[in-house]
Amino acid sequence: MQLAEQAYRQAIALDPQLAEAYKGLGLVQYRLGKKAEARTAFEHYLQLQPQAKDRDQIKEYLVELS
Repeated sequence: MQLAEQAYRQAIALDPQLAEAYKGLGLVQYRLGKKAEARTAFEHYLQLQPQAKDRDQIKEYLVELS
C-alpha cells in the first residue's frame, strides 16, 4: 500500500493536474487510515474534476472523513 501511495505522489509531482492520481492517492490513504491526507487528496480531485462521474461517491468519503 505504501508503494502505491509513493507512486501516486510521484505521478502528482510529474503532473499536478492529473486528477485521477489524487483520487488514487486519496483511496490509498483512506485504506491506510490517513484521514486528513485522504480528505485533502479527495478535495483536490474534486477541484480538478468537479463533474467527475464518481463525485457522489467521493463526497461520501469526504463526509465520512469529516
